[in-house]
Amino acid sequence: MPVLLFYGRGHPANGLWHNQVREPIEIEGNSLKEICGPLLERAGERCLLQGHITASEYLEFLPEDHQVFTWLRHPLQRICSHYYYWKNHRKGPRYCPAAIPLFESVVSGDCSVAQFGCHPLVAEKYSTMLEPLGLDGLAVAALIEHPQVSLARLSALLGVELPSEMPVINATRGKAARLYQLTPNEESQLLASNAADMELYHRASVRLTSHPQRSSIG
Repeated sequence: MPVLLFYGRGHPANGLWHNQVREPIEIEGNSLKEICGPLLERAGERCLLQGHITASEYLEFLPEDHQVFTWLRHPLQRICSHYYYWKNHRKGPRYCPAAIPLFESVVSGDCSVAQFGCHPLVAEKYSTMLEPLGLDGLAVAALIEHPQVSLARLSALLGVELPSEMPVINATRGKAARLYQLTPNEESQLLASNAADMELYHRASVRLTSHPQRSSIG
């Protein structure tokens, strides 16, 4: 199955991938439909799209018969992972200039994990990214904390046999435990600033572990 990757304008991985060969995005335009539409048409009847863009941006150019899925992680663990990735790897947000001041404050030590997770660019990320679909508009909301059932649901959705486990990449150096540890004060601050994401995550967890598996795409 071909895969169309779009991680923002100018990203080197952008393009239509098939059998590990990339057809680059060569068309410039004012909309994602103009930029990605031609490659999507050449992909054929079925294509997997992946990118760091919002649901509303996907809806600009996806055909009507699309299905959307995503991976979610516990919101506070996602915030910690993002924070320590910036702090340890010191790789700036090349494709999000608005986040550069925040990145610099993390690297310099002027921004704590609680301040980071309460920042408007970071807080309530899931709720923002999934608008206007929300959780109910997703075919599958897979959860990092439930890999086996998540991968089984995605196998059924995509019509391919996925492995039952996921390899861990970009692991935080020096991480002492499986989960990031927060003080009670840090946790309370982050929960207050990410209440919508917490509610969405808990609903996704109930839906994933309680509902019958959906059938695959016809």
